[in-house]
This record gives sequence, C-alpha cells and structure tokens, in this order.
Amino acid sequence: MMGLYSQSNESQSAAAGDKEVESTKKMTSFTFQPIGVIHSPYSAISRPPRQGRLAPDVSAQIEIFEEFSEGLEGIEDFECIYVLFVFDRSHGWSANVTPPGAPKSRGVFATRSPRRPCPIGLTPVRLEKREGRFLHIKGIDAFDQTPVLDIKPYIGSIDAFPDAGRKAEKDLGLK
Repeated sequence: MMGLYSQSNESQSAAAGDKEVESTKKMTSFTFQPIGVIHSPYSAISRPPRQGRLAPDVSAQIEIFEEFSEGLEGIEDFECIYVLFVFDRSHGWSANVTPPGAPKSRGVFATRSPRRPCPIGLTPVRLEKREGRFLHIKGIDAFDQTPVLDIKPYIGSIDAFPDAGRKAEKDLGLK
C-alpha cells in the first residue's frame, strides 16, 4: 500500500562557551495525500458556518477514494465521526485573530481559525449512513471539494469533557 505522507528530518548541534553542548532540534515536515473529498453545499458565495454544529441539519457527503474504501468497514456503527481536513482555501496565517462574536483577539492556537501555520481542520459531524465509499453526514463546516485527511470515530465516553471550556465559550460569545 502506498504511503499517505512523507517525512524529512534535520539535526543541528551547537556549542556554548568552552563546553560543547549537543542539542538536537528535530525539524520535521510532512506531506499528506488526501483520502477523500467533502461534497457540501458551501462555496465562496454560500460560505460554511463558523462551526458545523451551528447548521446541524445541513446535509453533505464525504467521498472516500476507492483505494481507501476498505478502511471504512465498521464506521456505520458510530453516530458521530471526526473529520480532519485541509483548509485549502486559506492562505497565510496570523499569530493573533479575533473570532466572530469574541470581544478580544487571541493567539491562533486558542481559536479555530482557518488561518493557521498548519492549515488542518477538525470537526465532529453526525454520520447519517454509509453507502459504499460515501458517508452521508450532517453538520459539516467545510467548503465543497475540501480534501479529507482522515476520519476517526467519535466516542462520547472517551472524547467528551462536558464541563471543559465553559469560561472560554462565554468569552468567545458562544454561550
């Protein structure tokens, strides 16, 4: 089976004063190939919501490429899944952003902004049904033709932290 990503490493060593200190700084880059594509009603004109849960009834599909379709076996046992995708229409990044409805700027890693150094998106969606290599979903927040990097099952007893983030939600204007 072909690899989905490639990885490269570089090592560096440094000297400090009279004493040579070995330090290894591992700089790694990855190149990923998508496993599928999202088919959604969202375009540059009809933009996606800032979070898919804000449009829970909007239907979409994820098409998994044929060579990866066997990996879907058993996915229909889950009501919800995580979709990891590429913000392929986002260019550049900003260290600080102001989320919609938030009263102040935050560091990009304290937001879900698409303008990130590594433009990877993560969103939970409802899995309505599977038809072969097509997943029928609801609640996506991605443009039509967005590349999919991975899919993982959502397991409430493992993935949910019901009380986490309440203060941040209020600060972001979500509650």
